[in-house]
Amino acid sequence: MRSRRLATAILLSLPALAHAQTATPVWQYAHANSTTGQSSEISAYDAESGDLWVVGGTGIEVLDWAGSTVAATARPSCPGVGLPNSIAIRAGLVAATFNARDGELDGWLCLFDAATRALLAKIQVGATPDMVTITPNGQHLLVANEAERVRAGTPATEI
Repeated sequence: MRSRRLATAILLSLPALAHAQTATPVWQYAHANSTTGQSSEISAYDAESGDLWVVGGTGIEVLDWAGSTVAATARPSCPGVGLPNSIAIRAGLVAATFNARDGELDGWLCLFDAATRALLAKIQVGATPDMVTITPNGQHLLVANEAERVRAGTPATEI
């Protein structure tokens, strides 16, 4: 019988990792939609709300935890984009990168309000925007565009 892995998000205690050879999970979350492709790939913690935003195979989930209870509270979306790649949060602003949809070359940067999960802006960026970060002063967004899905001038199908 084959074992099946569940897509999970895990919170580890950093002080415990400083001097330990092993890590003890504080909590973990099994995605409700893991059978349809939702997974945990990149996560970002919002210190203002205490939420954990997780980018996975089919979208973004916002997780909230209290003690040992974890719950998905939202699935923010940015219409007309492909699959998500990366996420960063600073001062109430969530920046997420998305691949292009089928037939397009350039991907997207979508900005969300961390508190309301509302889409604030949708900006077309370069091909396969695989990473986003916000500078420490909060004045700039940096996007790394890999263009790895472009083959001989034609983008690969994303969805």
